[in-house]
Amino acid sequence: MTREVEIPFTIRFITPAVLKEVDHAGGCSAPPFERLLRRWWRCVEMGRSRKLGAELDSQELGRREASFFGSLHGDPTQPSTVEIIFGETDSPILKWAEGTSKKTPALREPEEDEEVDVDRKAVDGMMRSLGLVPLDSFRSEIEKREKAREKEIEAGETLRTVIRCPEERREEIESTLGLIHWLGAMENPYRNGLGSLDILREDGQPWCSRSLAGLEPIEKPWTKCLDIAWPHALGTEATGDGGADRPLLWRTKRGEDDWLDCTMALDGKDPIRMILLAMRKADGTSTDGEAREDNWQRLYKSLLRFKVIEDQLDGEDEPKYYGIAYHMPHTLSSETHNAPQDGTALPTDVRQVLADFYTEMDVRMHRWTSP
Repeated sequence: MTREVEIPFTIRFITPAVLKEVDHAGGCSAPPFERLLRRWWRCVEMGRSRKLGAELDSQELGRREASFFGSLHGDPTQPSTVEIIFGETDSPILKWAEGTSKKTPALREPEEDEEVDVDRKAVDGMMRSLGLVPLDSFRSEIEKREKAREKEIEAGETLRTVIRCPEERREEIESTLGLIHWLGAMENPYRNGLGSLDILREDGQPWCSRSLAGLEPIEKPWTKCLDIAWPHALGTEATGDGGADRPLLWRTKRGEDDWLDCTMALDGKDPIRMILLAMRKADGTSTDGEAREDNWQRLYKSLLRFKVIEDQLDGEDEPKYYGIAYHMPHTLSSETHNAPQDGTALPTDVRQVLADFYTEMDVRMHRWTSP
């Protein structure tokens, strides 16, 4: 009989998170964190196979993932060998009770006989800021907004957690938790650092240091990343002086006192605009006028991922908030290569475009160079 072990840790949210699950009033939902765990486990497994000399193809990786985390596909379905257990918490938000986010005030539902002049643009903008689709009536807007508030996890909240798994898989899970602490964030629609979290040990200390050595198992030269059609490794590039390759990992130039200032500092007021401007500049396209989003731009901007961390990086007396960005490149699909939309043309050399883009990122942010 396979022996099981329990791996205890604490999740601490650096920025607010909105978990898009429904009907989980009894407690925090496991699926969002399980998706995060699976995503980084795939990178760990690909790195391990790469070290052994042969990277896995997507079919074999999918088979291994299903045998570990379970799958509803196939006959019979495969049960998961990993169990995520959320412990007690003092936070009413993490129990998905009434939301109390200080950044998102509640809306008041109008009385039945009250005439309301609805600013549709303002309401729609508010809904989109939550990643929600605007609805047809003000009453529906309120109901949807209030439901979202119930699922908002405030910055600073903590959640004690245990992962139960087979003893022989302990190292994989611990390595995956280290990557989540380093780079992980819950899914969010804007990729601007919302949903950022830390993994803490039982004594409250960080799960691991943010040392570049901790990222080596998932690193791969970025030009070789383009041989595979899905994000599977953190890209690296040669320094040109014969030294070790450096990862495609950047941080904001200064620390901020508030997480909100940090998310804004990632690229000004629009979390996507910096990426588009930098990539159009790298491609030799004018930055004036309306944004031109080619197929390749939409793909590669989505692979530049953001996280907010709270750390002492520049010798501060107290921790500050920093934004980090990293790139996990992969190849363009054949459909994107062969069928560009709106009559636009793909660049003749995608590799040169990306190399120029990394140079532009070095101007806008600091390359991570810590040990």
